[in-house]
Amino acid sequence: HGELLLDGALHPHQAHAEIQDTAGTTDGANLAFTVDVTRPTLEIQRPQAGYLTETTVPVGLAYADNLGLDLKTLVVSVDGQDRTADFQKTATAASASLTLAPGGHTILASIRDLAGNASLPASREFTIDVAAPSLGFVKPDGARCIASQSVEAVLEYSDDQALDLASLSVTLDGQPLAMTEIGTARATAVA
Repeated sequence: HGELLLDGALHPHQAHAEIQDTAGTTDGANLAFTVDVTRPTLEIQRPQAGYLTETTVPVGLAYADNLGLDLKTLVVSVDGQDRTADFQKTATAASASLTLAPGGHTILASIRDLAGNASLPASREFTIDVAAPSLGFVKPDGARCIASQSVEAVLEYSDDQALDLASLSVTLDGQPLAMTEIGTARATAVA
């Protein structure tokens, strides 16, 4: 029983041992192995982070290792649920088309190489937003004739996910109308 101490070189090694009994009969053993302390790499290539407008989401992973991957160790979860079985695997990539509900989602993935080294976990966050925002004038209240030179314009807006308030654009007779108060659900201007 002995321990092999290596110089840390990451290359193939050959070990040979022999033993002889008192009658002179010998036996030998050979062992070939490679030291591998390098983590595999794993990247989520699709979807991109941010907002998506479809509930069918193509997911693509790319992975690599200096000596070889153990594809059986690939684990992919979406929102904490194991979805590995949905993925088609090749030697360098995995892909799936997943149907997900609107809202925020997180993909987590990991893989191990043949030596058991684990990749750093890969993650991707994105939001599916399939509903258009809602926007409408509250004031003026729909009257076709207004008995005032000064008219207050009030808009209300909402969305099931999030609004980009910087994108709000209002015109009056084709000219930009500056909104004086812009809130998370309402904007006001006086024309």
